[in-house]
Amino acid sequence: VTYFISAGSFSIPHTECYKIFWLCDMHNQSSIILNNVAISDLIITPNYIFYIKRYRYMDNKQYIALGWGIKEVKSLVFNINPIKKNLVSGAMNTTYYPLRLIAANQDKELVEVFQHPGYSKPKHNIIGDDYILHLNKYLCCFCDASILNIILKKVYEILYSGSLLLTDLNIKKDLEEIGIIENVHCILCNKNNIKEKMIYILNKENIEKINKIRKNGFNLAAEKFKLYEHCNKINDSLKNYIKV
Repeated sequence: VTYFISAGSFSIPHTECYKIFWLCDMHNQSSIILNNVAISDLIITPNYIFYIKRYRYMDNKQYIALGWGIKEVKSLVFNINPIKKNLVSGAMNTTYYPLRLIAANQDKELVEVFQHPGYSKPKHNIIGDDYILHLNKYLCCFCDASILNIILKKVYEILYSGSLLLTDLNIKKDLEEIGIIENVHCILCNKNNIKEKMIYILNKENIEKINKIRKNGFNLAAEKFKLYEHCNKINDSLKNYIKV
């Protein structure tokens, strides 16, 4: 018997069965999550290295770390005539996303800002497939690595959308480990050169190179980061831990 839980707001019961916990909440260190980590037999997480540093008991846990998978959007096609802007989307605060806020505050000629919808009273309903299609409208989309320096799901979403991924230099090594290479599939930046990189991306003289990079990223995501293949990887990995 196996007990699987994916939400950090629910406690895994202390039952005599094999317990699996899907851990992806970056910022929450609630007692519920700590308890679930402590009593689980197996952790499935998109970023194990980060969590082993953040949560106690993780260092002696079995784990599966497979990044993120993106649900296929049937109507998605590579955009050959995107809006010539750098889109910055998501929650805007300095607590977790200081580089994102720097990106959002660049000149209006360079940047368009798309706010996170929120939860209790959503500001808009552009989520899921519609969010991917919104990213697809733009030549470039920015995604930081938060203060935690990890690969956010938005990195995969931007690549999959066909927009150019502009992201944080701090995660260069982690990106390379999953096949995302600077100037092949994405462009990297930091707080000191982000404006320079945005100007470069929008410069008409560089459009051929930019289109090649974003098309490479689009093809890579279609090949490696689709949700169906991601679930198959998790399923195959689970067979090593659970008798089926």
